[in-house]
Amino acid sequence: MHAPDGFYSIPICLAADAVCLGIIGYCVKKTWGKLNRQTLTLAASVGALIFAVQMANLSVTKGSSCHFMGGVFASIVLGPYIATIMVTLMHLVQFLLFQDGGLMSLGGNLLTIAIISTFLGYYLYQGLRDWVKGVYGVYIAAFLSTWLTLLITAFTVCIMLSLSGVDPLHLTLGPMVGSHVLLGMLEGIMTIALLFLIKKNTPGFLLLSEKNYIPATLSKAERGEKKWYFLLALALVIAVFVSPFASRQPGGLKKLSLDYESRGRSMVVYYHAPLAEYVVPGIENERMSNGVAGLIGVLLTFGVCWIAGMLFVDKKQEITAEAPIKGISS
Repeated sequence: MHAPDGFYSIPICLAADAVCLGIIGYCVKKTWGKLNRQTLTLAASVGALIFAVQMANLSVTKGSSCHFMGGVFASIVLGPYIATIMVTLMHLVQFLLFQDGGLMSLGGNLLTIAIISTFLGYYLYQGLRDWVKGVYGVYIAAFLSTWLTLLITAFTVCIMLSLSGVDPLHLTLGPMVGSHVLLGMLEGIMTIALLFLIKKNTPGFLLLSEKNYIPATLSKAERGEKKWYFLLALALVIAVFVSPFASRQPGGLKKLSLDYESRGRSMVVYYHAPLAEYVVPGIENERMSNGVAGLIGVLLTFGVCWIAGMLFVDKKQEITAEAPIKGISS
């Protein structure tokens, strides 16, 4: 979903920029002064995990690959407002350091990666959660919302490409939406596994997004104060040890850009990142270079999310069990 520069037309880019600025600004307003350090540290760990899973590309048909999104998982755990902010910061690290996506297409990429995948995924999950009752309702709703959100996100990219005059809608639907049908199922299973581990170890933890606050009556273990250790460690394992063995085939949009150039239409690069393509200068071994880039990216994403999130911390009632954090997720 990381579109390079030259794909989306100027009007589409400007429209996406305006939408993103409005929604991200609203998320900042809803979240400002309502975080505590536990929630912030957890949110930074989720951002780092999303960075890692997006590095693990999987091969699909026609010589291309695609990656997980992670936005639905983030929104279920954190609520849509915090999740949108964290995933936005994560993508800025992807773009500025690794040139994942373009400068002019930044708004379009944020629209799909950080807004549709979090907001749409969250409200699909909530709607399905009300509909699917029972012990396994959380997992069924998480799977379906993850799968549907990924397909809708891919369809949104197709619409923007069509409106930008790159290719007609019917030519991009197959490569983009079709390739994400199976991936959406795999991401749904991954989301279930992560939620199962969290809910098993911290039974009251998911109340953060389901009940809009962290109840003061929950113990420290139930509030998941140490859960960030697990998520950050998982992010490091995926980035350092799994991503080097991910598919080397170009992503769907990158593959489309190569086809675009083969038709004699040049692509534009407005910004050159220092570690473009997740390659660390001086390390000749490709897999080792990719693993080191993943390590740098995970730690930097965690740090950026944590430092930026400090602006949202309630300084007066910081991490006190008697002070519920209300109004974050709805």
